[in-house]
Amino acid sequence: MTIHAAMDITGVDMGHVQECDDAGVLTITAHVGFEQPFLANFARVEAHTDSACGAAIAGRQRLVEYLVENFEEIVYV
Repeated sequence: MTIHAAMDITGVDMGHVQECDDAGVLTITAHVGFEQPFLANFARVEAHTDSACGAAIAGRQRLVEYLVENFEEIVYV
């Protein structure tokens, strides 16, 4: 599935895909709509990071986050 297909399914205007490497670090492999400061901040995310991405690693689950400002809106899929 491409990022555009995933965005269409979830009905969002922006999105990114991260992959977990053998060391358990997430890296952004595709994105649409994000500016460089965001991409630089989340270029590499580890489980101890205080972010939704870090929560995904720690919980070993995929997630869809609709409101970046509010961790309560995280939906694990």
